[in-house]
Amino acid sequence: MFEGNTIQNSEAPEILLFCVALAIIGLVVLIRQGFLKEWRLADYLIFNINRIWQRGADEVPQAEGIMINHLVGILSLATIGWFEIPFYYAIEIAAAIVFAKQVMFWVLSLVPKISQLGNEHKIIDRLCRLWMSAGIGLVALTLAMLPYPEIFHSFVLFSCVWAICIVFRWIRVFQSANRRLNSISYSFLYLCALEIFPVLAFVKLMCVTTKWI
Repeated sequence: MFEGNTIQNSEAPEILLFCVALAIIGLVVLIRQGFLKEWRLADYLIFNINRIWQRGADEVPQAEGIMINHLVGILSLATIGWFEIPFYYAIEIAAAIVFAKQVMFWVLSLVPKISQLGNEHKIIDRLCRLWMSAGIGLVALTLAMLPYPEIFHSFVLFSCVWAICIVFRWIRVFQSANRRLNSISYSFLYLCALEIFPVLAFVKLMCVTTKWI
């Protein structure tokens, strides 16, 4: 009668998404509890950006905390396309984004006039991704426990979290650029070249390749 097909309960929770959400939230909590310097910088990013600009040598975060931050960032970026593209493909895209950003910041560190700005930009980028991960993890955990999660416009919800973090990152990068370059026009050009244009190009590329729109 059922031709050998497995009967699936469409109201069952998304177990794999639930596990991924727990992993994301768990890694964020690990940073909060085990790598306080990294978490303190994340707190400064929102409430006191001057402390990032003026932090002392004793406030440099541990390399392990930075690596965990990158890992949770990759997981959260991949989760955005959960119901749209295969997860393994999303992981590859997310890892490529994070790796490309690190290459970009390494290149910026070789330019004497903007090396300090590039370092601050790298910190802002990483910490914004940490806050985005917390938001993505909470949204994913909620969706994973709902029946028919795909009907809740999950991609829109994830994208809203991502967009809010992107806009906030642009604001902080512009503030840092204006502080270092002492020019609104040059700061805007820096922001466009390294933030706005790449994001718009990525969105356009994903829309074309995955037919999201």
